[in-house]
Amino acid sequence: MKQLHKKFTDDQIKELITRYLKKKIARKYIQEILGIKKTRFFALVKRLKADPENFSISYSRRMPTRK
Repeated sequence: MKQLHKKFTDDQIKELITRYLKKKIARKYIQEILGIKKTRFFALVKRLKADPENFSISYSRRMPTRK
């Protein structure tokens, strides 16, 4: 699954990663739930650690859509 923002909320992802960091859930189990691989998982962990208050998985378009 490539589009996490369509299937999960920011809070759900944040909760799962927080549980992983507290060693309550195994990484592979979270990866199965989210449908992502190891690289994507650790990218999300890095983003959460960098700025936990403003963590978001929502997609923001860089260029406007074609008119």
